[in-house]
Amino acid sequence: MAWIKRNLLFVVGLVVAVALIGAGVFYLLQQMDRSTTATADLEGKNQKLDQLVQNEPYPEKKNIDLAKAEQLKLQKFLNEALSRFQTNLVAKDLDSQRYQSLLLGTIAELDRAAEQAGTKLPASDYAFTFGPQKANTQIPVSRLGELAAELADVRAISHVLFRAKVHSLSSLKRTGASTNDYGNPDIITGKKPVTEPITGAILRPYEVQFQCFSGEMGAVLAGFANTPETILVRAVNIQRGTLHTETAAAAPAALPPSMAQGGLRGMDPALAARYGLGRPQVAQPAAVAAAPAVKVGEVVVDEKPIQVSMLLDVIKLAAPGSAPAAEKPTRKAAATSESN
Repeated sequence: MAWIKRNLLFVVGLVVAVALIGAGVFYLLQQMDRSTTATADLEGKNQKLDQLVQNEPYPEKKNIDLAKAEQLKLQKFLNEALSRFQTNLVAKDLDSQRYQSLLLGTIAELDRAAEQAGTKLPASDYAFTFGPQKANTQIPVSRLGELAAELADVRAISHVLFRAKVHSLSSLKRTGASTNDYGNPDIITGKKPVTEPITGAILRPYEVQFQCFSGEMGAVLAGFANTPETILVRAVNIQRGTLHTETAAAAPAALPPSMAQGGLRGMDPALAARYGLGRPQVAQPAAVAAAPAVKVGEVVVDEKPIQVSMLLDVIKLAAPGSAPAAEKPTRKAAATSESN
């Protein structure tokens, strides 16, 4: 202890030196780790640079400008394609009273359109799949927007059928949008609206059955193709009727006995006579019966109506800044949709 007291400054200096040496060693090791990391990062970037240099096309300014120009063309095409789709507009400040007024007005409009087109509806008081909402005004406010969107889709589909003047509308089904739809026979079971994850488009499925003739069927398909709404015909099932005539075609006349006696055994006499293999006797020409004259206004061909079942998808883009109203497809739902 006496030595330490006599050499106190030396001891303090020695302790400070040892502490500085330890700090220096720690700093050196830390910097060595950073240097190793930087070296590995530099090697990775060099490898990436070599890969880019060896790529075809070479990433020079000319090729980069061409890539940017192609990207602009693709964006322009995408904007033009999306402009053909309607936006899924969400009605603002929509309450039960306003929705009820909108529903009753739309049903009355479709009733008049069906009457003018001569299209028979499934019932005299048909509500176009919205019977529960028409009878019960207690609808959750959070579901009014989806119900209004489906009402607009049903209106568009119905007007296409009425403009084509189909004979009768057998049924129309949509997806359930509220608790009022539980037990509704006009609801598609097992299907829901789907939001496409890339474009954000909402696909709502619908099923429609109607009776028409072939010409009206063509008008329906043309109507779905030309309507402002994007309606995709996903599947068509047709039960064809049979054509019948009021006047039966006359049966071919049998060969005269004189013709039947000629020819070779085992060969058609007419065929044998054509090639000179037989010597049929010349028959006197039989009097040809005059074809019955068709009276003016008489039905010759009567086409029966066909029963058509269609599976439709109404596609609309999500409104900017709005939350998607439909569910995103899961693997199970996608597999079920493909199997259907």
